[in-house]
Amino acid sequence: LPDKPSIAVLPFNNMSGDTSQDYLGDGLTENIIAVLATSPNLFVISRNSSFTYKGKAVKVQEVAEQLGVRYVLEGSVQRSGEKLRVTAQLVDAVDGKHLWAERYDRKLDDLFAVQDEITNKIFYEMHVTLTIGQRSKDWQKHFGDPEGMRLHMKGFDRFLTFTIEGHHDAERIYGELYKKNPDGGMGNLDMGWIHWAKIVMRLTDDPMQSIKLGREFGEKAHAVMGDGNSLTLLAWFDLFERDYESAIENARRATEISPSDGEATAIAGTVYRNSGKPEESA
Repeated sequence: LPDKPSIAVLPFNNMSGDTSQDYLGDGLTENIIAVLATSPNLFVISRNSSFTYKGKAVKVQEVAEQLGVRYVLEGSVQRSGEKLRVTAQLVDAVDGKHLWAERYDRKLDDLFAVQDEITNKIFYEMHVTLTIGQRSKDWQKHFGDPEGMRLHMKGFDRFLTFTIEGHHDAERIYGELYKKNPDGGMGNLDMGWIHWAKIVMRLTDDPMQSIKLGREFGEKAHAVMGDGNSLTLLAWFDLFERDYESAIENARRATEISPSDGEATAIAGTVYRNSGKPEESA
């Protein structure tokens, strides 16, 4: 299996019995595959491979084995007049366990808008279930919309390369997220980390200005979200300015707010060591 969650999206079944309505399920399935495939955190089987199972009664375990995935998303579409009902469920093919299921009832006044809404909800739920877990639930309200979460994850993937090209890509993508919602917590937090990276990677001609801007983004993010991650960012800027007392305080508060966050704990350890208190980094 791939080294990240692997998933196949089977063609959603048309429950109306009218083959002329197949386009509803087919269109939704294609939309879901296309959007899930944009995530760097998922391995998604292509549309051509998934659609070979259209109209066939197959076991989830067989599909998973043949396509080399662990998870299978399946569902159905049923139309009644101008009403649309969509059901979807995620199955772990290893043990057959149902990990998630949902039903969506919508009016068909705008088919594309309905497809996009349901697709975005499924994209979000797949990441809650398969990748970043509860943290995505905490983040969601600070993105503004599901597209915001997609931008964050796409940018984060480039950010983690720690290459000049990756940094520029992340800065551009995070900039899009920030422009979409300049008052949102996550957009500000991501921009703060961009300025941190400029200093660490020596990509700035004015480190003090980068610290100033990064701190402003971090403070605004924390004011909005009250999270631990923004405090670890601020602790880094404190270290850069050799304000060890403030760095230790921000690191301590970060671990209190997010005690199970390994990233916050690790960064706190770095802060303690660099602040001359290595005994507290253990």
